[in-house]
Amino acid sequence: MTRILIASILLCTGQALAQCDSGNFFHSYQIEEQLDAYSVYDTPGATSGPSNWFINVNGRLRETSNIYHGIYPDWGGSSLLLETDCWQDFELSVVVNPNDNDQWGILFGADSTFDVASGYRVIFSNDLHQGAFLQAAEDTAWTTVDSVTTHSYSQGIDQELLLRVEGQNVLISLDESVLFDAELAGYAPGHIGYWVRAMNSISFDNLFVTPSLDSNADAFADSVVSANINQGNVGNIQDDPLAALGAPDGWYLSMGGYCSANPDSSTLILDMGPDQESITDGPGVDFEVLEIGSVSGGVDEPFEVYVAQSPGGPWAYLGTGSGDSFFDLAGSGFCEARYVRLVDLSTATCNTASQVPGSDIEALIAFYPGLIEIPDPVLEITIVDDMVQLDWNELDCVTGYRVERAAATEAVGYAWATMSEQVDTGYSEVLPADRSGYIYRVIALTEALP
Repeated sequence: MTRILIASILLCTGQALAQCDSGNFFHSYQIEEQLDAYSVYDTPGATSGPSNWFINVNGRLRETSNIYHGIYPDWGGSSLLLETDCWQDFELSVVVNPNDNDQWGILFGADSTFDVASGYRVIFSNDLHQGAFLQAAEDTAWTTVDSVTTHSYSQGIDQELLLRVEGQNVLISLDESVLFDAELAGYAPGHIGYWVRAMNSISFDNLFVTPSLDSNADAFADSVVSANINQGNVGNIQDDPLAALGAPDGWYLSMGGYCSANPDSSTLILDMGPDQESITDGPGVDFEVLEIGSVSGGVDEPFEVYVAQSPGGPWAYLGTGSGDSFFDLAGSGFCEARYVRLVDLSTATCNTASQVPGSDIEALIAFYPGLIEIPDPVLEITIVDDMVQLDWNELDCVTGYRVERAAATEAVGYAWATMSEQVDTGYSEVLPADRSGYIYRVIALTEALP
C-alpha cells in the first residue's frame, strides 16, 4: 500500500490524490466493531422496515427483517454498503446461509451516495422470479443484464459466493457452479455491499476481497514452519499441525499441553504468507486465534502468542489467549508480521483425570492482510531563487519514499517521472527551464527499494 500527496510548484500547496485501489480486506464478523465500516440504506417506503443488521453470538453478520419493496426487476429492500473501501479489479468471496426463500445478493461498483439504485448487483431468489440475476442500475432503477432461471440457492446451509471483476468482465459462481461470465459495458469501480429483500433470516461470514486477481492471497495461515506437538496424558488424535492452516473448517490441532514432563511445552510456528498475506496493524485488533476447546466439547485452554517478521524471530510477545482470542500488533514494534508462534499453556493435560490434550487451534485469521495503514505525509514545498525544496515528515511503517514530477499542463492525466527514490525525507532540485507548470508528489513505499 502507498500513500501519495501532490504539491504544485505554482500554487505551493498540497492536495490529495483520489484513488480507488484498496488492499486486501477481510471480515469474519467476530467483533462488533466491524459493522462500523458499513452504512445501511433501506429503500424509502419499504414494507416491514426498518432492516435489522447485526452480528450474532456465533460471529456472523445477520439480517432478520422482512423488509421489501417494488416488483421485479426493480426489487427494493435493504443494503449494507461498505463505504470505507472501493475496488477496481478485484475478487470477492463470502459464505452465505439463507434461511428464507426470498431475495439476497451482493452489490459492487456502487456509488457511496446510493440513494435508490447504483452500480451493479447479483441477486438470488427462490420465490417469485426464481433464479439468479445479474443487474445494472439505469436511471435509479434496476434492469436485468443476464439471468439463470434454472439455478438459485440452497436454504439452511453454508454456500460460497465468488465474484471476480477484471476490466468490464465479471465472473460469478455459487458453490463452484459458474452462473455468469459476462461483460458489463460502462462498468466503473466503486463500493461493495450486501443486499436483502424479504429475508426473515440470512447470515454472511468470512467476506474476503482482494485486488490481486492473479494471487492466492488469503487471510489465513499458509504453512507450518515448525511444530512440537505432544500427546498429553490421554493421547492425542488431533495432532496434525496442518489442521491449523486455512480457513475455519472444523478440522483442528490439539497442541498437547504443558506439564513438568514437558518443560518446553507444545509450540507451533505458522507462516501467514508473503506480501499481501501478512498480518498488518490496522484499526483495533488485527488477528484472531481460533481456539475451539469448548466449541468442540472440551474446555477453553490458554496459550501464548508471539509474532515476528522471520521464522527464527526476534519474537514480540502479544499476550495470552484462551478460546476464541484476538490480538493487536499495536505496541509490538511491528507494523506487519508474517510469522506467529503459539505456545500451549494448558496444564489440565497433566491431570490424570483430564481428557484435554491441550489447546485446540483451528485457524489464524488476519483482519487486514497485507494492508498497512499509513497516514498521509505532511508535504511542504518552497521555492528559493532557482531551487525547489520538498519537505515532509518521517512516517512509520515505510521503507522509503519516491519523488515524482509531472507537467501540470497535461490535458488528461499526468505523465509522472521518477526524480528520486530514497530512505530519507526531503528533496531539492534546480527548477526546470520550462516553468509553465509542474507538480510534484511524494509516495511512501512499503516495499524495499531496488
